Amino acid sequence: MRLWWSVLCRVALVIVAVLAVSVTVVAVLRPGADDPADAFAPAGTPLPDGFTVPEGAQLIGTPLRFDPVSDEASSGSWTAVLSVTGDPIETWSAMLAELFDVLIVPNDPSDALGCGTYDGRFECVISRYRPEPAPPLQVGLDMRPVPGDVSGRYSLVISAVRTEQPYDYGSDPWPGGSAPAPPPARARPGVGEPLAPETVAYDVDTERYVLLEGTELLVQFSPGSNTGGFGVLLRVTPGADVQDIAAAYAEQARQFDDGLTHERVTTNADSTVYGFIPPGGAGGYQGEVYGLDADSGEDYIYYYLSYD
Repeated sequence: MRLWWSVLCRVALVIVAVLAVSVTVVAVLRPGADDPADAFAPAGTPLPDGFTVPEGAQLIGTPLRFDPVSDEASSGSWTAVLSVTGDPIETWSAMLAELFDVLIVPNDPSDALGCGTYDGRFECVISRYRPEPAPPLQVGLDMRPVPGDVSGRYSLVISAVRTEQPYDYGSDPWPGGSAPAPPPARARPGVGEPLAPETVAYDVDTERYVLLEGTELLVQFSPGSNTGGFGVLLRVTPGADVQDIAAAYAEQARQFDDGLTHERVTTNADSTVYGFIPPGGAGGYQGEVYGLDADSGEDYIYYYLSYD
């Protein structure tokens, strides 16, 4: 599933990056544009598999617990999107300490493993796994600022999957210094306005990939692939149909008139998740959409689009 797979694949790219570049700009964290306070939960909030929100971060929305549409053999996956309110390097190190503790991996979190500058962009990426109990639990972390985001802060994405083919990569330590300041927050879009104007592959895409009726953009947590796209978390307006809205975003992401949209429904104790992968791929975008329909009424859309 691309929400976690993109995190894990980018680890390999960071490994080969030149991490000796020292960034000296201080990361000044700005307030978001009209952040909806009721969509955030503080440090210490429990996450699946024994994780918690670390100091220096807040949970945005509700963690997505799902069975991936793209891999019917996998189950028990989850993704959580955090907003970094403290120093990014310190927050990353606190999250690493949790990762190593939960997965029982012997590493030194003080080195800020995985942080560096790749292709001119700063990011922190790492993946580790715990082999037992079976099936192995693989967890990826990805922290970065995203141009055009509405928060004006770093996002830290935690992605977990249970798989019979786990892997991890060695990550170099952060060479030191402060993380760069995130881009300024842009105004939160209204219905029909672009979801991710700074990171789509082509200017014309800003007219196609827009906010739909019944949703509110909370954060853009990913720029998609190296060549364009986005990952966004949206809140569903009370009373709107989550499944219908998720299907509408999947249709927005469709690249070809023919071909079937693959679907998978995950039933949790307190929510139902509707997953969609529309036709796409080579020569265009590949989309993936998950609609989280919670018993509490706090419903969300996780929407990922990656240019191939």
